[in-house]
Amino acid sequence: MKARVFATISLVFAFLLLSGCIENFPNYRASVKVQTQEETHDLLVIEDIKVTPSLVFTGTEFKVSFRIRHVGDPKTSAPVTIKELKAYDFGPCSGGGHVLDLLKDSNNIVIYPGEVKYFSLTLTAPERNEIAGLEAKCPIRIKVTYNYNATTQVEAYVMKKEKIEKLEKAGKSPYYTPKQNVGIGPVKIYFEFFQPQPFESGRKVVFLVYAKNLGDGDVNAPSGSKKLTITLTQFPSEANNPTCEKSDVKFFRGETNKIKCTWNVPKLEEEEKMYYLIGKMNYEYSVEKVKEVIVKPLPG
Repeated sequence: MKARVFATISLVFAFLLLSGCIENFPNYRASVKVQTQEETHDLLVIEDIKVTPSLVFTGTEFKVSFRIRHVGDPKTSAPVTIKELKAYDFGPCSGGGHVLDLLKDSNNIVIYPGEVKYFSLTLTAPERNEIAGLEAKCPIRIKVTYNYNATTQVEAYVMKKEKIEKLEKAGKSPYYTPKQNVGIGPVKIYFEFFQPQPFESGRKVVFLVYAKNLGDGDVNAPSGSKKLTITLTQFPSEANNPTCEKSDVKFFRGETNKIKCTWNVPKLEEEEKMYYLIGKMNYEYSVEKVKEVIVKPLPG
């Protein structure tokens, strides 16, 4: 008896969900499997930080050099615009201020996939009396901020009802596990489905979309905008794009709220067809690295 009641409740819930009557279910996880392929979480990396000379003494100048590398493949990723590049928090060392703008008077710098750009700054170690004749540490923090688009493409296999029934009667499974290709970068977009594929031609599909920050930095709305938004499109674009109950998202503990979206599946002329649902989000990202410089006192 309990099993029958549970089955009835499950069917009613599924009906309400797919008909759009349930508006908020952020903690409800979709059960349909998706085969996910992800590119690297890295995009711009700060690397090869060097201090010259290797031994830094009180009252002397030293140089900190480093490079920024775009780790993307030119075939699959886009150029990145560096919005800000700063060095700060020098401890007892000095460099003409507590924060140095390493872009100086230049406008935004564009770095292409596979490209490496070199930067350097000159600092001065504290005098012996400033550190009481003891060894001191200067934590040099380097921070880069850039803009990029998170992009994910997922398959949406559509089939006419008659073809699905024909395959089932012949003892052949029509079901298909879609592939989800998640693009490069620290911010990733994911789709979650409640209905298995193939989707039936001319019907409505309900699914969830959300994003994760899988990098070591901070994600914010792009410059000039107050919101982070996920937008959806369909390819081929012969019918209406998917629509969502809202498009703006906020990150909490590295993950956004889940957005409920619907897609009115096109009515097919042919028996079956593959579509692609594409999610995009423009974001600003900041990542930093620290190089600790040891200052040794000269004999007084």
